[in-house]
Amino acid sequence: MESLHQSYQLDAARLTLIGNVASAAISTASVRAQIVATRSIIAHEKNLLKLTETQYRFGAVPYLSVLTQRSQ
Repeated sequence: MESLHQSYQLDAARLTLIGNVASAAISTASVRAQIVATRSIIAHEKNLLKLTETQYRFGAVPYLSVLTQRSQ
């Protein structure tokens, strides 16, 4: 009887470990996707700042637009 109980405990521990590993893998993948998305947003914001600065140099937008874009 004790052996059967220990077997169930071992199975439960294995299942818990497998669940924890799967959860960690999913969390890691999610964080990596967020990093990729954030880097993309940063690249787009930098490009938008360059465009806004160019528009300012040609008199198309006020300097406030450049300052606003820099704060993004």
